[in-house]
Amino acid sequence: MKLLNLILIAFMLFLAGNSFAQNKEVKNKPVKPDKIKTSWSAGVSGGATLLLSDVKYQFKGYGVDVNINKAISNSFALRLHAGFGNVYGLNDISATGATVANNSALNGKNDSFSNYATPVKDVYTNFKTTYKEAYLEAIYYFPLSDFRKSDKQKARIYIFAGAGGIVYNTKVDQLNASGMYDYSTISLLPQKDRTEALKKMLDGNYETNAEIDNNHNTELLDGSFLISFDAGLGFNYSISKRIDMFLEADYKYSGSDLLDGVRWQANGSLTGNNDALILLGIGINYRFGKIANIYWFDNPEAMHYKVTLQNKRKIDQLSIDSDGDGVADYFDRDPETPSGVAVDGSGKPLDNDKDGIPDYLDSEPFSDKNAIVDSVGVALDSDGDGVPDHRDLEPKTPEKTLVNFQGKAIRLPEIVRAEKTGSVTPLGFIPVVFFDFNSPTVRTEYYNAILELAEALKQYPNDKLKIVGHTDASGNPEYNIELGKRRAQLVSDILVASGIDKNRLIIESKGAGQPLSVISRRD
Repeated sequence: MKLLNLILIAFMLFLAGNSFAQNKEVKNKPVKPDKIKTSWSAGVSGGATLLLSDVKYQFKGYGVDVNINKAISNSFALRLHAGFGNVYGLNDISATGATVANNSALNGKNDSFSNYATPVKDVYTNFKTTYKEAYLEAIYYFPLSDFRKSDKQKARIYIFAGAGGIVYNTKVDQLNASGMYDYSTISLLPQKDRTEALKKMLDGNYETNAEIDNNHNTELLDGSFLISFDAGLGFNYSISKRIDMFLEADYKYSGSDLLDGVRWQANGSLTGNNDALILLGIGINYRFGKIANIYWFDNPEAMHYKVTLQNKRKIDQLSIDSDGDGVADYFDRDPETPSGVAVDGSGKPLDNDKDGIPDYLDSEPFSDKNAIVDSVGVALDSDGDGVPDHRDLEPKTPEKTLVNFQGKAIRLPEIVRAEKTGSVTPLGFIPVVFFDFNSPTVRTEYYNAILELAEALKQYPNDKLKIVGHTDASGNPEYNIELGKRRAQLVSDILVASGIDKNRLIIESKGAGQPLSVISRRD
C-alpha cells in the first residue's frame, strides 16, 4: 500500500503546484486571447464500478478519481488522472472439479484451510478486488449545437483514450469462523434464489488471496501491477465560466483474466476472456486562469459564435442606412441625422464655417473663421454695435453709439458738416459690410449696422454720404469695378428703404484698388 500511496500523494502535490503556478502566471503576466497557448483545469469524480469478467453478478463497487487537464486547443486536451476503488462479484452457478483443482484460491495452495479439491464439494466463486490506478489520456471535444446560431453553448460530448497502470489486490471469501463454507444447501435451491442465499451465508471477510497470473503480473507491496489502457465517452456541461459538471464512462483494460480471481473452465482450460474494469462516474472540474483563457478553451463555441455574429452585423451595416443620408451605418459617425440634411463622407452634417454648429441649425452658416458664435451660430456682438466681437476693437461701446467698421466710436468733432462747406465730405466710416466671394448680396447680419447708420443720417439731414464698394484682387479688373459698384448700390438701396433721400447718397467703386474698404470680400 505504501508505494501507491506515495504515487497518489505525489500526484496531488503536482496538481497543487500547477494550480499555484498558473495563478501566479496569470497574476504577473496577463494573457491576451490571441496569444493563449494552454488552459488548465482540475477536478474530482466518483461513481459505480463494474468488472466484465467470468463472475456473473457485480455489486457494491465504487471508484474515485482526481484529475488535472491541460487544453492544447479548442477541441484537444491532455488529462492526467489517478484513482482508487473496489469491485465485488458472485457466481450463482457452482464451480466444477476441474475449476476448483486449478484455482489456487480454492484448492488450498493459497490457504490450506480453503481446500475444496479433496474431497470435491459444491463451491461458488466470489471476489473482492481493490485497485489503484493512474493514466495519461488524450481528450477530443465535440460541440452539441451550431455555434453560428447561439452563444449559449454549455454542453459538449467528448471521447478519450490513454495508457497507464493499475495495482490491484483480489481476495475471495471461502471461510467462516468454523472453516470452509458448506454450499450443499445452496445447490438445492432454484438458481433464482441462490444469489440472495449466498449473500446471507458469506461473512464478507474475504480472507483468502485469489490466484495470480505470474506471466502478466508484477507483484508489489500492495498488490499486483499491470500495464493498462483506457478509453471512454463523456458529457460535459458548464455551470459557470469556471465550473463544469461531467458524466463519464471509462473502460479500463489490462489484458488479465484474474481481476476477478477466476480463469479456469469446467474442462480445465483457460476461459480466454480477459477482465475489463468500467467506472461510471459523475464529477466536477474547476478552470484556472484568466476568463479569456477559459472563454477560448472551455467554451469555444460561444467565442466562434460571437465572432461570427460580429462579422454578420458588420456586413449588415454595410447595406443599412438608418437615417437615409447616403452613408451606410457602419461608416456613419452620426447615424441619426435628420432627413434631408446634407452630410459629409463620414455622415456628419455639413458645417461650412467650422463653428461647431451644423449648417442646418446655423442661422449664420458663413461666419468668419475665428468668430465666436452663440448656440444658433450667430457671431457674438456684446455691445450690439453691429460689429462682431472678434472684429470689434471697442467691444464695450455704449448703446446706439455710431461706430466705424472696426467697432470704434465716431466722435462728433471728427464729422465735417456739409452745410458749412458746401462740399461733399464723408460723415464717417460706417461699420464694414463683408460679402461672400463674388457675391453682391448683403448678409442679414449687417442690416442692423446699416439701419443704425440711417438713423445717424437722419440726425444730420443736410449731410451727404459717399459709399465706396471694394472687391478682392482676384478676377478681371473691369468686372471687379462693376461688382464693387453693385455692392455699394445695395447698401444705398437699404438706406433709401430706411427713409434716406437717394440724392444724399453718392455711389463709387474702387474694385480691388484700396485695401481699406467699406465693402470687401469675406475672409
